[in-house]
Amino acid sequence: MSALGEGSGSSPGAERTAPLHSLDLTDAQRHLIQKLRQDYHFFSEMSEGEIASFLRLCKQTAYEKGQSIFRQGESARDFHLVISGEVAITVRDREVTRLGPGRVFGEMSLLEKIPRTASATAAEPTRVFTVPAAVMSAKTPLLAYKVLLSVAQQMSEKLRESNAHILSS
Repeated sequence: MSALGEGSGSSPGAERTAPLHSLDLTDAQRHLIQKLRQDYHFFSEMSEGEIASFLRLCKQTAYEKGQSIFRQGESARDFHLVISGEVAITVRDREVTRLGPGRVFGEMSLLEKIPRTASATAAEPTRVFTVPAAVMSAKTPLLAYKVLLSVAQQMSEKLRESNAHILSS
């Protein structure tokens, strides 16, 4: 089931950028899209149609506190976007950060095509969008560009935070 709460009947290659009112969406789906656009910077550069396409490619997953999302060393087939809750990121069993709503994780291994460099565990009951590598395919170039732009902005923010931490130590 997609993150929009529908079956996988739509084609992942069909990039839809139509206005929201012309998309075949329920009121609940329209409300979700509007809320995501308003509350999560990740979606700020996407049109309503692009968000709908993105959500059709994703899966929403719930994790209980302490449940593993992925482990260091595993291969990467997707990355994740925190919708609610908090995720602890650990390297060799040492917690290095916690990420809350609107933050992405697992993107580095996917982009670099290397095994996971850290583990991710739900620090509390957590919901994430699991974003498959197909979102960044050539079949949906505009959507892929906007997803990668959002990921790059967050990676830049993480690097800036790491630099500030190193300089203050």
